[in-house]
Amino acid sequence: MIAVLLFAWAAQDPQVEWLPSDLLYPHPLADPRGPFTGSRVQVPLRSDRHRDVENAFGDYQSLFRISDGDEAFEIAGEGAAFGRFDLEENLDMDGVDFRVGFPFVYLRGEWAVKLHPWHITSHLGDEIIEREGLLRIPYARNELALGVSWRAVPAWRLYAEGGWGFSIDDPNDPWRWMAGGEVVDRLLGADAPEVYLAVNATSWKETDWEIQWAAQAGVWLRSTATPSGLRAGVEYFRGPSALTQFFRERDHYVSAGVWIHF
Repeated sequence: MIAVLLFAWAAQDPQVEWLPSDLLYPHPLADPRGPFTGSRVQVPLRSDRHRDVENAFGDYQSLFRISDGDEAFEIAGEGAAFGRFDLEENLDMDGVDFRVGFPFVYLRGEWAVKLHPWHITSHLGDEIIEREGLLRIPYARNELALGVSWRAVPAWRLYAEGGWGFSIDDPNDPWRWMAGGEVVDRLLGADAPEVYLAVNATSWKETDWEIQWAAQAGVWLRSTATPSGLRAGVEYFRGPSALTQFFRERDHYVSAGVWIHF
């Protein structure tokens, strides 16, 4: 399909861009493993959990785009590292997740389709191994995801995707799905910062399809011409842990954080 589209556009007069400043298929804002740089303080709603800080360093960038009218094809790159640190154990690191991927996106009008090969792996922190005698889980997943995004109006969109792990480690099962919606608009007035509301649900076969719920709300300080900027918001999370070394455990927390879009 990609070769056919490129060939058809080559016969016309398409616009070619390297490193465009916007994205045809932005990564879901409320995905706990979204490739964004940021930091959040997590306050558990369970008595047997500690307060944590999760720091992340990542980015999602359009690399190449060819467009003609309301049609466009884009290749993007994304990558991030997510580390969780225990506030009640001298900021010992519990673990870190690493992800990298290269989405291929086709946009036509208000619809966008994404073919997304990506990888995630995880590592257990030295301090928690020494303190609690835990053993690292060989969690690793190489996945091919197919997603669709619908943006009927610029302010909001709905999305859904399914993923198949074509190369996985022992604890993993191949199948995953994710869906959600988000609104980004100047709900507080034309001169006020943009407000965003986002809800995301993810489920894996490896956790018996139990849903991981995440919801965020906050403000987004940015220019209207680019997705770059700073988000500040609050979050609610419930379900299998987003830190994949602990994917068999259940987390329930609220958090406050900031996220940077480069």
